[in-house]
Amino acid sequence: MSAFRLSHAFGGAVRDARLKKGFSQERLAERAGLHPTYVGMIERGARNATLDVAARLADALDIPLPKLISISLKRRLREKLGLGPTEQAQLDRRRRELRSWYRIEKKRVGAETLYVFLGERPKPAESTGISLRKRAAILGAAHGRCQMCGRTVEAHGITLVVDHKIPRDWGGTNEDENLWPICEECNAGKKAHFSSLDRSLMRRVMGHKSVHVRIGELLKASRGKAVTSDLIALVAGQDDWKKRTRELRYLGWRIDVGRKKLASGRVRSAYTLRRFTDWPPDPSGWIRRYELDRAKRNQP
Repeated sequence: MSAFRLSHAFGGAVRDARLKKGFSQERLAERAGLHPTYVGMIERGARNATLDVAARLADALDIPLPKLISISLKRRLREKLGLGPTEQAQLDRRRRELRSWYRIEKKRVGAETLYVFLGERPKPAESTGISLRKRAAILGAAHGRCQMCGRTVEAHGITLVVDHKIPRDWGGTNEDENLWPICEECNAGKKAHFSSLDRSLMRRVMGHKSVHVRIGELLKASRGKAVTSDLIALVAGQDDWKKRTRELRYLGWRIDVGRKKLASGRVRSAYTLRRFTDWPPDPSGWIRRYELDRAKRNQP
């Protein structure tokens, strides 16, 4: 990136921040201890700002210097991509599209977000197939809150992404009910957890019509290991998944309930299958009939 182009982008960022504050060039120059003509030349990109001058301008604008530089670089990217000043969403979309072709790691350093280029992918990543319109609607309905951990963009500085509740390779679809906005940290943890599960097995689990069978086969597949509540809720696809899990005990199953600490430090309820029996014909129907018979027996 040429010094001229960078100085032009930095000057534009200073001008935008000044106007947003409602400062005149004279007011900004006075606050920064600079001459108004010099400030004007910086804003036009006619002069390069030294690190000391850039820091003084950032202080005068009440903006951390790293953030002002970051704004400048984004502005230069928009120029190179031919995007207008109001098209940040287009820039963000094009940045996300790069992940299909390149491995890019995202890091947080203090209050700043950095992107590290790791190299090309052996083959392009599969597209999620989620339209921009649908993605925007899902994010808008979230009001900035992660639907998994509850943290917010405003309070915690998270970045939300739209992902599938049930992964595509488990048989999940792009329908609205299978999409949710979650933060990048939760999304990474979810994918790491799901990658440890056999895809073909989970596809078979999700293929069962009975919610009881889906939950039961998930617990059986875990071979005595604890299964977190969020995964059971996902497989069940119902708000009353806890009741459906308890109902498996009618079949003679033994399920222990405890707590499990995740790698992120958060704690989830967890269910461990200790004993199970063969499925009767129509398990969910059998359980409903069992409850009806029990209710009749308990009538006075």
